[in-house]
Amino acid sequence: MSRPKYVPMVCVALLSVGLAACSRNDGRTMKEPRADQTETIAIATTVPIPETVSAGNDLPEMTLTTPWQPDAAIDISFTCDGANSSPEISWTGIAPTTGSLAIVLSDDDAPEYVHWVVSNIAPTTTGFAAGQVSPESVVAKNSSGVVGYSGPCPPPGTTHTYALTLYALDQTIEATPGDDASAMRDAIEAASTDATVSTFTFRR
Repeated sequence: MSRPKYVPMVCVALLSVGLAACSRNDGRTMKEPRADQTETIAIATTVPIPETVSAGNDLPEMTLTTPWQPDAAIDISFTCDGANSSPEISWTGIAPTTGSLAIVLSDDDAPEYVHWVVSNIAPTTTGFAAGQVSPESVVAKNSSGVVGYSGPCPPPGTTHTYALTLYALDQTIEATPGDDASAMRDAIEAASTDATVSTFTFRR
């Protein structure tokens, strides 16, 4: 038995009525959104990064005072031809962050020869009297094989230039009295944060 031919027409009519119901205007209008219901759009702004303002160099300037004028001849009393005694020296301008101080006397014309190395000087120390060092200091064995000071002593008929350097270190170094002067000097230079030097000459 075949289906009546009018059935598809009924389905088409029902679909048309449904679409019309969905699309018709029911007479209602939408209200305008309140101010607090509007979409907020965040606007990205670029804040310029201020340039770093340099605080300047507030560290004090280290100064070393010696019995001789800069680059002048040293008094014979401080040499191997005199009393061979270390000079009176003083200093200022030590930064408050300094861990220790050190003194090195070397020969610019014979760099391998080290005349005097004193390490682990308290940063509050302001100098040495002639022939002395502060009690907490550690003194190396100089290149002449003596623990302490060995004055300038170039070959006869020659003039050598010497450098007495004061170092500021960020720490105390591992050192014991009588350590090799060159090794102690290397450790001092590795830990140095500042230095000042006084140069002089001696002719025999």
